[in-house]
Order: sequence, then structure tokens, then C-alpha cells
Amino acid sequence: MVKSGKAGGNRRSRSLEVKQRRMGYVFVAPLIVGMLVFVAFPVIQSLFFSFSKLSVTASGYRLSFLGGENYRYLFAVDPEFRQIVLASLRDMLINVPVVVLFSFFVASLLNQRFRGRSIVRAILFLPVIIASGVVESVDQGDQFSSLIAAGTQAGGGSAVGEQLSEKLIEYLQQLNISPQITDFVIDTVSRVYEIAVLSAVPVIIFLAGLQSVPSSLFEASYMEGATKWEVFWKISLPMVSPLILVAVIYCIIDSFTNVSNPVISRIHSSAYDSLNFGLSSAMAWSYMLLILLVLGIVYKLVSRHIVYHE
Repeated sequence: MVKSGKAGGNRRSRSLEVKQRRMGYVFVAPLIVGMLVFVAFPVIQSLFFSFSKLSVTASGYRLSFLGGENYRYLFAVDPEFRQIVLASLRDMLINVPVVVLFSFFVASLLNQRFRGRSIVRAILFLPVIIASGVVESVDQGDQFSSLIAAGTQAGGGSAVGEQLSEKLIEYLQQLNISPQITDFVIDTVSRVYEIAVLSAVPVIIFLAGLQSVPSSLFEASYMEGATKWEVFWKISLPMVSPLILVAVIYCIIDSFTNVSNPVISRIHSSAYDSLNFGLSSAMAWSYMLLILLVLGIVYKLVSRHIVYHE
């Protein structure tokens, strides 16, 4: 009787697991169908465009096969594309570590209990709204802000910023800090607004992970005499370590595909301003392969230090 009861329980658990998987496929089905219908064909078509020259005709367009000429032009003739790709890679290497650390620090603060926590969360979540395309376009088209910026530059605002940077550099040099670290600090400080905008979604990811940690673990650790520093390294960080990989992958993709990225602007201008769709497609495919390569390397490096809890 006991064995039959266990067998019945196993069958019920398996049937429940099968139902959950089926429901998962149901929820994912619209995304899969949308990808196949609206994304798969344009992606394959752009691959053909990258090996061809597209000429617009009265009846549509005509493709002239060029082989690898577009790719040869990008990497052997056009020096600007290589420079902006390297600049984009350098910006990613600077932004991603700073954004992930800043996001985790802010999420840890927001996870604490204090008065006015809801107000502070609302203020720190404003970058989510600012990062939206609508607000960004309004911000770029705000004539009043443009006049203020022009007045600030005319009044010597940029000169004041340069003086502050020089003072900071002098202070770091007096501390005998290496020039590489000094350049990194100065470059990071100049990206404060950009870092705040990029950290919007990672803050939400880390906060959701910290809130999912059972409070009983913290209570038991404090009862055993653990300090907050020990709790952070032994409980908080290991429990949310899988989300660190998620946040890093998200930040890399966001940094590479941001609308302000010069590579994205170059791809767009080549296609719609110069009407060189073949060269633009070659840029897009080369850039996508670079992104996939970076993601693969980062995944291999970061996944080794991730702790998964089942």
C-alpha cells in the first residue's frame, strides 16, 4: 500500500510538471510566433543584403551580388567604422562593471527598512521613465533645455567643469594613484547621468532577487551572531548571484544597442540617409557577431562564480 501511494504521488507530481510545461509553452507561443513571422524573415533577408548591392527601382529593388565586398570595405577601407566599434567596446567595458556595482548597491539600500522608503524608491526608479524612448526624444527636442545648455556654455559652465576635473586629477596624483586608475575615475564621473539611466532595470532585477531571499535566513544568521558584513557575503550575495549574470548580460546588450551608440547611428544613417542597405546590413551583421562573441566570453567567465540554489 505504501509503495502504491508513493507511485501515485510520483505520477501526480509528473503530471503537474507536464501541465506546467505546457502552460509555459502556451505563454511563450505568441512570442515565438511573432519572432518567426516578423523577425526571422527580415533577419535572413538582411543577410542576403549584406553580400549584395541594393538598387532601388520603380518596381521595387534589385540585388547585385558582391560577395564579401561590403565586409572588406568595412574592415580594410573604412577606418571610421572600426574606430566607432572599438569606442563602443571600450564604453561597454567601462559602463557594465560600474552599472552592475551601482545597481546592486542601490538595490541593497532600497531593500532595507527605513522611513520614506517608498518615496526613495519612486525617486530612484525615475531613470526607468527617463530611459524610455518617448521621454528621451522629448528631452532631445526640448528647446528650453537647449537654450539653457547654450547659455551655460556661453557663461563658462564648461570651463568650470574642466577646472573641477583638473582639481580631481591633481588630488588623485597627490595620492600616488596610477594614471590608468585616474583616467578610469575621471571617465566614470563624467558618465554619472548615463550610468543612472542604464542602471534603472538592473536595480529592479537585484531588488526583486533580494526580496525573494527568505527573511528567516537573515533572522537565523543574526541570532547566531553574524554581522551585516558576513550576512552580505555569505547569504545576500550568493543568493542573488544568478541575477548578477542576468544583469551583466542585460547591461552588455543595452550598452551595445542603445540608441545613443554611435555604431547604431552609423548603421541607421547608412541605410536610410545614404540608401546603402547592403553596407548597412554588413555593419549590422558584423556588429551582431561581435556582441555574440562578447556575450559568450562574459558568460564563460561569470558563470564559473555563480551559485545556483535548487
